[in-house]
Amino acid sequence: MAQARQGAAPRDAIPRVPRQYDVKSKAGAAPPQGDDDDDQGRGDEMRERPNESRPAPRSRLGRAHVLVDDYIEDALVACIRRTCGLPSSRPIGKQGSPVTARVIGHATSRSRAIVLRSGGTKRDVSILWVSCRDGLLCSCFAGTQNALFLSASSRSTKCAHTTALAEVLTRSGVSIETFRARMRLRADAANFAVYTDYGSTVWWSVLYRSVYSLVSFSSANVAT
Repeated sequence: MAQARQGAAPRDAIPRVPRQYDVKSKAGAAPPQGDDDDDQGRGDEMRERPNESRPAPRSRLGRAHVLVDDYIEDALVACIRRTCGLPSSRPIGKQGSPVTARVIGHATSRSRAIVLRSGGTKRDVSILWVSCRDGLLCSCFAGTQNALFLSASSRSTKCAHTTALAEVLTRSGVSIETFRARMRLRADAANFAVYTDYGSTVWWSVLYRSVYSLVSFSSANVAT
């Protein structure tokens, strides 16, 4: 009666219109036609093509690992052949070698030595030469033998650098007699010193009393 006085229709008289989002009971709801077949078909397709659901892995080209010793041998072979007047080759461009082997010497006394560099530290630089008694000698920061004592005899220094030099002589096609004749230090060789820049470090190759040695100077040495 109160609702009638206010002009509103009774609750029972209001018609109920079903909304689109009304949920029907599961018992009476029929599944839409074709959905199960589509889902099953898509599942079978994914099983047949399992790799299409994820990106393909990147293909990486395999690259053979080359040791520093291999670069050292190649650099020594080229240096020996150039010293003995034979043609040689060296890698250029992106395939450049990280190892350098160059001959230093004195123009007047014809004293020669090979400066071998395989890195940026002191232990990666060495100097090799043939004594006046035909011994293969080396001065390096990793060596423990006295080159001055060995230079007075025909004995050779036992280190990794002289071992590599003796091994590559057979690869270079140069006989040990020819190499010694070209590199042999004279007994009256004059003292001299030459320098080479390696980045921020200056390396001096010094011949004093028939023994070669290496001396380095860098900004850190100057600061201290």
